[in-house]
Amino acid sequence: MDYLDLRPYDESSYVEAIKDGEIIRVPENVAILEDLFILRKINNPPLQQDVPARGVSIKQQEASSKGSIISEWKHGKFGGKKNNVLQDLVPNFNWEISKNRKSHNLTRAKLAQMINSTEEDVKMMELGELPADDFVLISRVEQAFAINLRKHPDSIAQVNLAELQKRNEQAKKETATRSVGQMFKDSASVSGNDIEVIED
Repeated sequence: MDYLDLRPYDESSYVEAIKDGEIIRVPENVAILEDLFILRKINNPPLQQDVPARGVSIKQQEASSKGSIISEWKHGKFGGKKNNVLQDLVPNFNWEISKNRKSHNLTRAKLAQMINSTEEDVKMMELGELPADDFVLISRVEQAFAINLRKHPDSIAQVNLAELQKRNEQAKKETATRSVGQMFKDSASVSGNDIEVIED
């Protein structure tokens, strides 16, 4: 009775051999043991891969283990809330994003890095969905490609909270300087003869 040697093999002991009409990579002593025709020796062994669960690929396992938004979206769990931003975007905005990304020779990962987001968010935008109900990602994509994805770009100003606070402070300062300036004008026109003293 022959026993199979299950010890780890050296890197230099792998070979390409022919088995059942196919070229396969196996350890050299396994090829000799099975009496396979050896084509050549290989310096690097094949990468060890985890065996996926039955009927599930490795990519699907990784995606499901992350609990990704994409997998939720595919299964209809994402997007239960109505996304109001989508209504304000041009029809087929996703095509525009994809077209511009491809014309600039960018991968989804590179675009995600440019807009400080994840590759998953870029993929969702190219599929016609937004991960959040705001214009943050859309604004970043518009700036990256110098395009307009909104139906009415003038009606929606790209203003954040800090800019609103600055504008509010400037408006207060302007009204304060106007009122102080008006007081000085009024007081300059009044002279000592114009003042009446009312005694009770």
